[in-house]
Order: sequence, then structure tokens, then C-alpha cells
Amino acid sequence: MYAIVESGGKQYKATPGATIDVERLDAEVGQAVELDRVLVVAGDGHVQVGHPLLEYAKVLATVVTL
Repeated sequence: MYAIVESGGKQYKATPGATIDVERLDAEVGQAVELDRVLVVAGDGHVQVGHPLLEYAKVLATVVTL
């Protein structure tokens, strides 16, 4: 499963357990964040594409470094 999210005008591929390097989140190390600008969600042979965003999708992440 993966999602394509937008943060800071750039797109990132997020997968469970992976680390992505995004720019300038207003959060501290250890803080949970929601990336709610989700463009695509794919998994189990299905792909959902937003127009331009998927309204109810979000990616939950934890800040690991600044």
C-alpha cells in the first residue's frame, strides 16, 4: 500500500513504516502529524486518484528529526 501526498508544494510517496524527508512542518520531534493533502492511495490492486485531492484520506506520521 502507498499514498502520494503533497507537502510544501512537493509530492512524496508514503508507505507504511517508511521515512520520507519533507520540508518545513510546523511540528517537534516525536509529535504526530496528519498529512491531509493526499493525491493517490493504492493497495490491494486498487488505486484511488483525487481530483485533485482525496477528500477523506490522510497519512498519519511522526516527526523523527528536524
